[in-house]
Amino acid sequence: MPTVRLHRNKGHQFFDNNDNELNGGTLEYDDAGTSNDQIVYSDSDGTSSLGSTVTLDSNGRLTTSIYVNTTGFKETLKDSSGNTIFTEDNIPGAEEIAAANFSKSQSIWNTITSSTSIPSGNAGEGYFCNTTSNDITVTLPQADVVGTGKDYTLFKTSGVNVLTIQTVLSQAITGLFVNGPTYKIFANGGMIQIRSNGASWFVVTDNRVGYPGQLIPTAEVIAPTGTVFTYGQTLSRTIYDEVFDNITLQVTGNTTNAGNQLTSISGLTEAIGAGCLIEGNGIPTGTTISSISGTTITMSANATATQAAVDVRLLPWGRGDGSTTFNAPNTRSYALIGRSNMGGDL
Repeated sequence: MPTVRLHRNKGHQFFDNNDNELNGGTLEYDDAGTSNDQIVYSDSDGTSSLGSTVTLDSNGRLTTSIYVNTTGFKETLKDSSGNTIFTEDNIPGAEEIAAANFSKSQSIWNTITSSTSIPSGNAGEGYFCNTTSNDITVTLPQADVVGTGKDYTLFKTSGVNVLTIQTVLSQAITGLFVNGPTYKIFANGGMIQIRSNGASWFVVTDNRVGYPGQLIPTAEVIAPTGTVFTYGQTLSRTIYDEVFDNITLQVTGNTTNAGNQLTSISGLTEAIGAGCLIEGNGIPTGTTISSISGTTITMSANATATQAAVDVRLLPWGRGDGSTTFNAPNTRSYALIGRSNMGGDL
């Protein structure tokens, strides 16, 4: 029988890029760095094979737990039509090692009340992060120093202030809803377990409800911890940086002095349409999109400089003060309906 470890729990739910439950989606497993199928299992003994593809139910949930073997692997999430939604490669497999080589038990928990850097020798430990008095930033050690397969778990124990997990040397933290050097937890009880692959970090377990920028219906009269109501108010671009990045879009393009077009745009998506605010160097305050044709945006005002590959931010919900704040969506008296320009204007 192969040596296996638990990778995903039964009941884990997945969503597509439009926040819909991934009805009939699949998780596919290959050997790391290849397209060779890797067998996964439904039991801790490694006797019940699931093959290399696991199908989700009509609600996008796993109907069985998934156990992986000792070989590093690649995991790909697809919709029912076979379109790839997410791929994570070079995930460490299970390891069968001598008892003398085990890292510290996860039963070792530390309590912190201020920002700190985790020592590389503390692999396997957990951290209760009490943000009652202030924001806390926890800095991870270098993934290449810690080594492959080493975990840390962080748990936020207060409903106020923010817990930020950050890396050094811009090493990425990757998961279904995160890909960058920082990860923020706002809610009391928010927890993340992260693991080193020897070069960067990936999310093993994440109990965050929703993800930054997701609209969550609620009948509560007070916004649930870690969320805000959306009534068009201004929010800090620093505190809510993940939300800002997810509900706006940064592109690059060329401008011509006294011209009203942004050309050769890179990074434009169908989610942006006419009326969207634009900000960037050489673009007057309050400028909006008049129309889009291919990789060219026609603006409501003329640029004040000629520039190549200038960074431009597109803000469909509002720019706030244009530097330190932005606007949340204003959903007052609105039902949740998909954007009309998804897949082209109606």
